[in-house]
Amino acid sequence: MSGPPPDSTASYIIICNGRIGVAAARSAIEKIQKLSDCAAQLVSHVVLENRGKVKPDDTREISDLQHYLMDNMSKMDKKEAEESAAEMFRLLYALEAKFSGHSY
Repeated sequence: MSGPPPDSTASYIIICNGRIGVAAARSAIEKIQKLSDCAAQLVSHVVLENRGKVKPDDTREISDLQHYLMDNMSKMDKKEAEESAAEMFRLLYALEAKFSGHSY
């Protein structure tokens, strides 16, 4: 079974879904959970669609930020969660742009 065509907008839809989830979350922990879900979905999608092309360095910053969020989620306030979300979405858009067949 093959995946979506290379010009699929699936990765962008994953990011949009994540942005909506983060915006709708009421607490810092909920924001972090939605953000983590989005990052996991996007990285998984990109890796599956680009088998053998995605290297550890391509996702290292995302992974590092996700580990930071995991280790500190009970200590973070809403403002810090929102700042982390802005950084994560910057990283996710960069990954999406690097491996998509089109631009937005």
